Amino acid sequence: MRKELKRLIAIAVIATLAIVEGLLPISAEETVFSGGAGTAENPYLISTADDLIQLSTLSQSSEAATYLGASYKVTANIDLKNNSSFQGVRGDFKGTFDGGCHVIKNVTVDTTSIGGRTGFFNATINATIEKLGLENITLVGTGEMGGITGRALGTTKIDNCFVRGITITHTDGTNNKAALIGNESLQQLTITNCYSSNIKTTGIQGISGTNWGGQGSEYTARNIYSTYSVDKITKGGGTYENVYSITTSATAEQMTGLGSAFAEDVNGINGGLPVLAWEKASSGGEEEPENTEFSGGVGTAENPYLISTAEDLVKLSALSLGESAADYNGKHYKV
Repeated sequence: MRKELKRLIAIAVIATLAIVEGLLPISAEETVFSGGAGTAENPYLISTADDLIQLSTLSQSSEAATYLGASYKVTANIDLKNNSSFQGVRGDFKGTFDGGCHVIKNVTVDTTSIGGRTGFFNATINATIEKLGLENITLVGTGEMGGITGRALGTTKIDNCFVRGITITHTDGTNNKAALIGNESLQQLTITNCYSSNIKTTGIQGISGTNWGGQGSEYTARNIYSTYSVDKITKGGGTYENVYSITTSATAEQMTGLGSAFAEDVNGINGGLPVLAWEKASSGGEEEPENTEFSGGVGTAENPYLISTAEDLVKLSALSLGESAADYNGKHYKV
Protein backbone atom coordinates (compact mmCIF):
# COMPACT_ATOMS: atom_id res chain seq x y z
CA MET A 1 0.00 0.00 0.00
CA ARG A 2 2.75 2.47 0.99
CA LYS A 3 4.86 1.67 -2.08
CA GLU A 4 1.86 2.20 -4.32
CA LEU A 5 1.03 5.49 -2.62
CA LYS A 6 4.63 6.69 -3.04
CA ARG A 7 4.47 5.75 -6.72
CA LEU A 8 1.28 7.74 -7.17
CA ILE A 9 2.75 10.74 -5.35
CA ALA A 10 5.82 10.64 -7.59
CA ILE A 11 3.58 10.59 -10.65
CA ALA A 12 1.57 13.48 -9.18
CA VAL A 13 4.69 15.61 -8.75
CA ILE A 14 5.73 14.96 -12.35
CA ALA A 15 2.19 15.68 -13.56
CA THR A 16 2.12 18.93 -11.58
CA LEU A 17 5.35 20.11 -13.17
CA ALA A 18 4.13 19.12 -16.60
CA ILE A 19 0.90 21.06 -16.15
CA VAL A 20 2.77 24.12 -14.91
CA GLU A 21 5.06 23.98 -17.94
CA GLY A 22 2.13 23.38 -20.26
CA LEU A 23 3.57 20.07 -21.40
CA LEU A 24 0.71 17.73 -20.47
CA PRO A 25 -2.44 18.20 -22.55
CA ILE A 26 -5.70 16.91 -21.12
CA SER A 27 -7.31 14.66 -23.71
CA ALA A 28 -11.05 14.60 -24.37
CA GLU A 29 -11.20 10.95 -23.35
CA GLU A 30 -10.16 11.82 -19.80
CA THR A 31 -13.24 13.97 -19.36
CA VAL A 32 -15.84 11.35 -20.34
CA PHE A 33 -17.85 10.50 -17.21
CA SER A 34 -16.10 9.66 -13.92
CA GLY A 35 -14.00 6.84 -15.34
CA GLY A 36 -14.24 3.58 -17.23
CA ALA A 37 -14.07 2.70 -20.90
CA GLY A 38 -17.65 1.66 -21.66
CA THR A 39 -16.94 -2.06 -21.90
CA ALA A 40 -18.60 -4.85 -19.93
CA GLU A 41 -15.35 -5.37 -17.99
CA ASN A 42 -14.71 -1.65 -17.46
CA PRO A 43 -18.02 0.23 -17.73
CA TYR A 44 -18.32 3.99 -17.82
CA LEU A 45 -18.78 5.23 -14.24
CA ILE A 46 -21.74 7.51 -13.51
CA SER A 47 -21.04 9.27 -10.21
CA THR A 48 -22.47 12.80 -10.53
CA ALA A 49 -25.28 14.83 -12.06
CA ASP A 50 -22.74 16.13 -14.59
CA ASP A 51 -22.09 12.55 -15.73
CA LEU A 52 -25.80 12.03 -16.43
CA ILE A 53 -26.05 15.35 -18.26
CA GLN A 54 -23.05 14.35 -20.35
CA LEU A 55 -24.70 11.02 -21.19
CA SER A 56 -27.89 12.82 -22.22
CA THR A 57 -25.89 15.18 -24.42
CA LEU A 58 -23.76 12.48 -26.02
CA SER A 59 -26.85 10.37 -26.76
CA GLN A 60 -28.00 13.17 -29.05
CA SER A 61 -24.61 13.86 -30.67
CA SER A 62 -22.85 12.57 -33.78
CA GLU A 63 -21.20 9.99 -31.49
CA ALA A 64 -24.53 8.71 -30.18
CA ALA A 65 -24.12 5.17 -31.53
CA THR A 66 -20.95 4.67 -29.49
CA TYR A 67 -22.49 5.75 -26.20
CA LEU A 68 -25.93 4.18 -26.71
CA GLY A 69 -24.30 0.78 -27.08
CA ALA A 70 -21.90 1.04 -24.13
CA SER A 71 -21.93 -0.34 -20.58
CA TYR A 72 -22.45 1.92 -17.56
CA LYS A 73 -22.40 1.60 -13.79
CA VAL A 74 -23.78 4.11 -11.29
CA THR A 75 -21.46 4.50 -8.29
CA ALA A 76 -23.39 6.94 -6.08
CA ASN A 77 -26.86 8.28 -5.37
CA ILE A 78 -27.47 11.28 -7.64
CA ASP A 79 -29.82 14.26 -7.28
CA LEU A 80 -30.85 15.97 -10.54
CA LYS A 81 -32.84 18.74 -8.88
CA ASN A 82 -32.76 21.95 -10.93
CA ASN A 83 -30.76 20.23 -13.68
CA SER A 84 -32.89 20.87 -16.76
CA SER A 85 -29.94 19.99 -19.00
CA PHE A 86 -30.70 16.30 -18.48
CA GLN A 87 -33.33 15.38 -21.05
CA GLY A 88 -33.17 11.64 -20.71
CA VAL A 89 -31.00 9.23 -22.64
CA ARG A 90 -32.19 9.94 -26.16
CA GLY A 91 -32.12 7.57 -29.11
CA ASP A 92 -32.39 3.80 -28.72
CA PHE A 93 -30.27 2.54 -25.85
CA LYS A 94 -28.77 -0.87 -26.65
CA GLY A 95 -26.22 -1.20 -23.88
CA THR A 96 -26.12 -2.16 -20.21
CA PHE A 97 -26.97 0.23 -17.39
CA ASP A 98 -26.15 -1.10 -13.90
CA GLY A 99 -27.59 1.18 -11.25
CA GLY A 100 -25.25 -0.33 -8.67
CA CYS A 101 -28.09 -0.35 -6.11
CA HIS A 102 -28.24 3.45 -6.20
CA VAL A 103 -31.09 5.97 -6.56
CA ILE A 104 -31.33 8.82 -9.06
CA LYS A 105 -33.89 11.34 -7.85
CA ASN A 106 -35.66 14.54 -8.93
CA VAL A 107 -35.59 13.68 -12.65
CA THR A 108 -37.50 15.95 -15.04
CA VAL A 109 -37.71 15.11 -18.75
CA ASP A 110 -39.75 17.42 -21.00
CA THR A 111 -39.79 16.45 -24.68
CA THR A 112 -42.71 18.64 -25.72
CA SER A 113 -40.58 20.77 -28.06
CA ILE A 114 -38.78 17.85 -29.72
CA GLY A 115 -41.42 15.12 -29.64
CA GLY A 116 -40.82 11.38 -29.49
CA ARG A 117 -40.78 8.95 -26.59
CA THR A 118 -40.14 10.13 -23.07
CA GLY A 119 -38.52 8.48 -20.07
CA PHE A 120 -35.20 8.14 -18.30
CA PHE A 121 -34.41 6.19 -21.46
CA ASN A 122 -36.17 7.33 -24.63
CA ALA A 123 -36.32 3.71 -25.78
CA THR A 124 -34.39 0.50 -25.20
CA ILE A 125 -33.52 -2.21 -27.73
CA ASN A 126 -32.01 -5.47 -26.45
CA ALA A 127 -30.72 -3.48 -23.46
CA THR A 128 -30.15 -4.51 -19.85
CA ILE A 129 -31.24 -2.20 -17.02
CA GLU A 130 -30.66 -3.44 -13.49
CA LYS A 131 -30.39 -2.44 -9.81
CA LEU A 132 -31.63 1.10 -10.47
CA GLY A 133 -33.96 3.25 -8.42
CA LEU A 134 -35.69 6.35 -9.83
CA GLU A 135 -37.41 8.67 -7.37
CA ASN A 136 -39.56 11.77 -7.93
CA ILE A 137 -39.83 11.76 -11.71
CA THR A 138 -41.71 14.28 -13.84
CA LEU A 139 -42.36 13.45 -17.50
CA VAL A 140 -43.90 15.87 -19.99
CA GLY A 141 -44.42 15.00 -23.65
CA THR A 142 -46.63 13.67 -26.43
CA GLY A 143 -45.38 10.19 -27.32
CA GLU A 144 -44.94 6.94 -25.43
CA MET A 145 -43.96 7.68 -21.84
CA GLY A 146 -42.56 5.56 -19.03
CA GLY A 147 -40.44 6.22 -15.96
CA ILE A 148 -37.69 3.81 -16.96
CA THR A 149 -38.25 3.80 -20.73
CA GLY A 150 -40.76 5.19 -23.19
CA ARG A 151 -40.66 1.93 -25.10
CA ALA A 152 -38.92 -1.41 -24.55
CA LEU A 153 -38.03 -3.19 -27.76
CA GLY A 154 -36.46 -6.51 -28.64
CA THR A 155 -35.04 -8.59 -25.81
CA THR A 156 -34.69 -5.77 -23.29
CA LYS A 157 -34.19 -7.01 -19.72
CA ILE A 158 -35.18 -4.92 -16.67
CA ASP A 159 -34.41 -6.37 -13.25
CA ASN A 160 -34.32 -5.11 -9.65
CA CYS A 161 -35.53 -1.60 -10.49
CA PHE A 162 -38.17 0.75 -9.09
CA VAL A 163 -39.90 4.03 -9.81
CA ARG A 164 -41.11 5.76 -6.68
CA GLY A 165 -43.02 8.99 -7.13
CA ILE A 166 -43.91 9.85 -10.73
CA THR A 167 -45.99 12.55 -12.45
CA ILE A 168 -46.82 12.27 -16.16
CA THR A 169 -48.28 15.07 -18.28
CA HIS A 170 -49.27 13.56 -21.61
CA THR A 171 -50.70 16.13 -23.97
CA ASP A 172 -52.11 13.94 -26.75
CA GLY A 173 -54.21 11.66 -24.54
CA THR A 174 -53.05 8.26 -25.82
CA ASN A 175 -52.76 5.20 -23.59
CA ASN A 176 -49.03 4.67 -24.02
CA LYS A 177 -48.02 5.93 -20.58
CA ALA A 178 -47.08 4.08 -17.41
CA ALA A 179 -44.88 4.30 -14.35
CA LEU A 180 -42.28 1.85 -15.66
CA ILE A 181 -42.64 1.25 -19.42
CA GLY A 182 -44.70 3.33 -21.84
CA ASN A 183 -45.09 0.65 -24.51
CA GLU A 184 -43.97 -2.96 -24.81
CA SER A 185 -46.40 -4.36 -27.35
CA LEU A 186 -45.36 -7.52 -29.23
CA GLN A 187 -41.81 -7.68 -27.88
CA GLN A 188 -39.59 -10.12 -25.96
CA LEU A 189 -39.16 -8.01 -22.86
CA THR A 190 -38.14 -9.63 -19.57
CA ILE A 191 -39.01 -7.61 -16.48
CA THR A 192 -38.44 -9.11 -13.04
CA ASN A 193 -38.26 -7.97 -9.42
CA CYS A 194 -39.51 -4.42 -10.00
CA TYR A 195 -42.14 -2.08 -8.54
CA SER A 196 -43.74 1.34 -8.91
CA SER A 197 -45.29 3.34 -6.08
CA ASN A 198 -46.53 6.84 -5.23
CA ILE A 199 -47.96 7.36 -8.71
CA LYS A 200 -49.27 10.93 -8.78
CA THR A 201 -51.08 10.87 -12.13
CA THR A 202 -54.46 9.24 -12.67
CA GLY A 203 -55.33 7.36 -15.83
CA ILE A 204 -51.97 5.69 -16.35
CA GLN A 205 -50.79 2.13 -15.80
CA GLY A 206 -48.56 1.03 -12.98
CA ILE A 207 -46.34 -1.20 -15.11
CA SER A 208 -46.88 -0.94 -18.88
CA GLY A 209 -49.03 1.48 -20.85
CA THR A 210 -50.15 -0.94 -23.56
CA ASN A 211 -51.27 -4.54 -23.64
CA TRP A 212 -48.30 -6.73 -22.97
CA GLY A 213 -47.73 -9.56 -25.36
CA GLY A 214 -50.22 -10.39 -28.00
CA GLN A 215 -50.04 -13.22 -30.46
CA GLY A 216 -46.53 -14.66 -30.67
CA SER A 217 -45.16 -12.56 -27.80
CA GLU A 218 -42.43 -14.05 -25.62
CA TYR A 219 -42.41 -11.50 -22.79
CA THR A 220 -41.69 -12.50 -19.22
CA ALA A 221 -43.12 -10.60 -16.25
CA ARG A 222 -42.28 -12.00 -12.83
CA ASN A 223 -42.27 -10.73 -9.24
CA ILE A 224 -43.62 -7.22 -9.82
CA TYR A 225 -46.07 -4.95 -8.06
CA SER A 226 -47.52 -1.47 -8.39
CA THR A 227 -49.73 0.70 -6.23
CA TYR A 228 -51.73 1.48 -9.35
CA SER A 229 -53.49 -0.59 -12.00
CA VAL A 230 -51.64 -3.56 -13.49
CA ASP A 231 -54.42 -4.91 -15.72
CA LYS A 232 -52.57 -4.24 -19.00
CA ILE A 233 -49.83 -6.65 -18.02
CA THR A 234 -52.22 -9.59 -17.79
CA LYS A 235 -53.24 -9.62 -21.44
CA GLY A 236 -51.63 -11.41 -24.35
CA GLY A 237 -49.18 -14.28 -24.37
CA GLY A 238 -45.91 -14.83 -22.57
CA THR A 239 -45.08 -15.66 -18.96
CA TYR A 240 -46.93 -13.85 -16.19
CA GLU A 241 -46.14 -14.73 -12.57
CA ASN A 242 -46.60 -12.97 -9.22
CA VAL A 243 -47.70 -9.57 -10.56
CA TYR A 244 -49.75 -7.65 -8.00
CA SER A 245 -51.59 -4.42 -7.38
CA ILE A 246 -50.76 -3.51 -3.76
CA THR A 247 -52.24 -0.29 -2.46
CA THR A 248 -51.86 -0.41 1.33
CA SER A 249 -49.77 -3.32 2.58
CA ALA A 250 -48.67 -6.64 1.17
CA THR A 251 -50.21 -9.86 2.41
CA ALA A 252 -48.01 -12.73 3.52
CA GLU A 253 -48.95 -14.54 0.34
CA GLN A 254 -47.89 -11.59 -1.81
CA MET A 255 -44.56 -11.24 0.00
CA THR A 256 -43.91 -14.92 -0.57
CA GLY A 257 -44.82 -14.54 -4.24
CA LEU A 258 -42.54 -11.53 -4.73
CA GLY A 259 -39.65 -13.60 -3.45
CA SER A 260 -36.25 -12.91 -1.93
CA ALA A 261 -35.57 -9.87 -4.12
CA PHE A 262 -38.06 -7.97 -1.92
CA ALA A 263 -38.09 -7.09 1.78
CA GLU A 264 -40.39 -5.39 4.25
CA ASP A 265 -40.07 -1.63 4.52
CA VAL A 266 -38.66 -1.55 8.04
CA ASN A 267 -37.05 1.86 7.46
CA GLY A 268 -40.20 3.59 6.18
CA ILE A 269 -38.71 4.63 2.84
CA ASN A 270 -41.70 3.41 0.79
CA GLY A 271 -44.68 4.13 3.00
CA GLY A 272 -44.65 0.66 4.50
CA LEU A 273 -44.93 -1.07 1.12
CA PRO A 274 -42.41 -3.72 0.04
CA VAL A 275 -38.98 -2.52 -1.05
CA LEU A 276 -36.24 -4.24 -2.96
CA ALA A 277 -33.81 -6.13 -0.76
CA TRP A 278 -30.91 -3.96 -1.88
CA GLU A 279 -32.78 -0.84 -0.68
CA LYS A 280 -33.14 -2.29 2.80
CA ALA A 281 -29.46 -3.16 2.90
CA SER A 282 -28.27 0.24 1.71
CA SER A 283 -30.64 2.35 3.81
CA GLY A 284 -30.08 0.29 6.92
CA GLY A 285 -26.31 0.50 6.81
CA GLU A 286 -23.91 3.38 7.13
CA GLU A 287 -23.83 5.53 4.02
CA GLU A 288 -20.51 5.90 2.29
CA PRO A 289 -19.10 9.42 2.47
CA GLU A 290 -19.64 11.53 -0.60
CA ASN A 291 -16.50 11.80 -2.73
CA THR A 292 -15.55 15.33 -3.71
CA GLU A 293 -11.81 14.81 -4.15
CA PHE A 294 -11.23 12.51 -7.11
CA SER A 295 -13.04 11.19 -10.21
CA GLY A 296 -15.10 8.67 -8.26
CA GLY A 297 -15.08 6.09 -5.52
CA VAL A 298 -14.92 6.41 -1.74
CA GLY A 299 -11.58 4.84 -0.95
CA THR A 300 -12.71 1.37 0.09
CA ALA A 301 -11.47 -1.93 -1.31
CA GLU A 302 -14.85 -2.47 -2.98
CA ASN A 303 -15.10 1.11 -4.27
CA PRO A 304 -11.59 2.64 -4.46
CA TYR A 305 -10.88 6.28 -5.22
CA LEU A 306 -10.58 6.64 -9.00
CA ILE A 307 -7.51 8.42 -10.34
CA SER A 308 -8.44 9.40 -13.89
CA THR A 309 -6.78 12.76 -14.54
CA ALA A 310 -3.66 14.74 -13.82
CA GLU A 311 -5.73 16.89 -11.48
CA ASP A 312 -6.59 13.79 -9.44
CA LEU A 313 -2.90 13.05 -8.96
CA VAL A 314 -2.20 16.64 -7.96
CA LYS A 315 -4.98 16.45 -5.36
CA LEU A 316 -3.62 13.16 -4.04
CA SER A 317 -0.17 14.68 -3.67
CA ALA A 318 -1.54 17.67 -1.77
CA LEU A 319 -3.84 15.61 0.48
CA SER A 320 -1.09 13.12 1.36
CA LEU A 321 1.07 15.97 2.67
CA GLY A 322 -1.67 17.96 4.38
CA GLU A 323 -3.25 17.86 7.83
CA SER A 324 -5.64 15.08 6.77
CA ALA A 325 -2.88 12.87 5.33
CA ALA A 326 -3.76 9.98 7.64
CA ASP A 327 -7.27 9.87 6.17
CA TYR A 328 -5.92 9.25 2.68
CA ASN A 329 -2.75 7.22 3.27
CA GLY A 330 -4.79 4.19 4.31
CA LYS A 331 -7.28 4.30 1.46
CA HIS A 332 -7.58 2.26 -1.74
CA TYR A 333 -6.91 3.78 -5.15
CA LYS A 334 -7.33 2.71 -8.77
CA VAL A 335 -5.81 4.42 -11.79
